[in-house]
Amino acid sequence: MRKINYHKDSKVFESFKEEYSKCILDSNLLNKTEAKQLLKNIGIQYSLEEILVLPIEKLIKLPELDSSNVFKGLDKEQTRLEKSRIKGLFNYTAYQTNILSNFFMKHSKELKIKTCCYCNIDFVNPYIPFSNDYMDFYHFINSCTKADLLKINNIGSNRADIIISKYQDKIKRYEDIENLIDDTRIRNTLKNLTDKSGILKIENSLIQNKNHFTLDHVLPQSLYPYLSLCLFNLTPSCYSCNSKLKKDTKIYSSISEIKSISPTGINGVFNLNFKIYFKDGFDKNNLPDTANEYSIKIDSAHKEYIKRLNLQGRYNFHKDISFELIDKRKTYSDSQIQEIVTLFGEKNIEINEIQLKKQIFGSVIFEEDSNAQFEKYKKDIAKQLDII
Repeated sequence: MRKINYHKDSKVFESFKEEYSKCILDSNLLNKTEAKQLLKNIGIQYSLEEILVLPIEKLIKLPELDSSNVFKGLDKEQTRLEKSRIKGLFNYTAYQTNILSNFFMKHSKELKIKTCCYCNIDFVNPYIPFSNDYMDFYHFINSCTKADLLKINNIGSNRADIIISKYQDKIKRYEDIENLIDDTRIRNTLKNLTDKSGILKIENSLIQNKNHFTLDHVLPQSLYPYLSLCLFNLTPSCYSCNSKLKKDTKIYSSISEIKSISPTGINGVFNLNFKIYFKDGFDKNNLPDTANEYSIKIDSAHKEYIKRLNLQGRYNFHKDISFELIDKRKTYSDSQIQEIVTLFGEKNIEINEIQLKKQIFGSVIFEEDSNAQFEKYKKDIAKQLDII
């Protein structure tokens, strides 16, 4: 439903690929010699380094494991053992917690990771598990709990106790960090958390972030275990889409569909639209009084995607969102909105039609690629109501 913002800037795109490949290859979790040999056995022409960051448009041209020659001459039990070995070789589970999730959390703002890329219903955002919403570094260091201090990298139980007993409520300026703290490790850690501006730096390398998302494989691990670590085969998704509905299955009827439906694709257009259907035909000048007088159907050629993720049923549950837009549109026609704009102008309050519509109907429908909850749903309904 939503493309991940990998490809908007070519320099950023290249840096993403380089950083990702390095974090995989620099770890000790992958036997690179065995992995390279396996790729040769399958008949892959790309190197291990290349395949880790190969675009989804090229990944889909690679063979499913069962259709390769790697199991040729093996009986059923030998094939099962070899499949298990290959899955263990490209051990996604070993990478997921400490490497893959950290990579996506680190770049969550750049990639606009807020909601599930598949359904756009549930949040998948990273978060800082602090017990308070601290205004700045000084608010944090002078009022935080020991539990919050332990969420800072390089601060253990003993140093947390020292900070609370010796320095809490004493650090008022950036210079106080240098002048008051004699423990080098504590001093350097706190200096990394701020600068002279006093802003609390919340970065993945400094603070132990958490997240609500899982990473799903567009090309299932059961069919493509050797692609389980590939950047463009990984999609930040919610628990419902990944673990309860899709699981380790296909969300496509044909392999060519993936260019469109994969959130990591470059050019494919994902045609999934929400359409209002009234009992007596759509009439924007005669809008319904209740949600029971209309239905909203998902119109798309990607039937397996909708079926596997149960999108129609899940969106039916949130019909109140569309009715709120319909109800507001009944009250605020274009002529009424223009009258309100004119009244504001007579009182020397500058506001244009779009600004007023944002206040009435919500700003999400006027924004581009915000990845807010129900963004596509709201925009499609708003277009039919001539709000946008």
